[in-house]
Amino acid sequence: MYQDLLRMDLEPAEKQLLYNHYAQSLYFDRKDQTDHDQSLRYHMKAAAVPVRSFYRANSIKVLEKIKNKREHQMSREIEEFLENLQEL
Repeated sequence: MYQDLLRMDLEPAEKQLLYNHYAQSLYFDRKDQTDHDQSLRYHMKAAAVPVRSFYRANSIKVLEKIKNKREHQMSREIEEFLENLQEL
């Protein structure tokens, strides 16, 4: 279902909502570390959409939690992403 929606031409706010929900779905239905990392990548996509919303704030919050866990393999990448993220 999500894969079909991801292929659609959506408005930025709709994409942001979709990325956030897909990230949460990947996280809660994860089978291994790859799904968890993919979840974080979709949170990054949601946060990168320059639309102020609950979904953007939620994704940024998730990413900040991971960034603060220095032992996580993506913490440095997420830290750099957040440093370069456009303020709204």
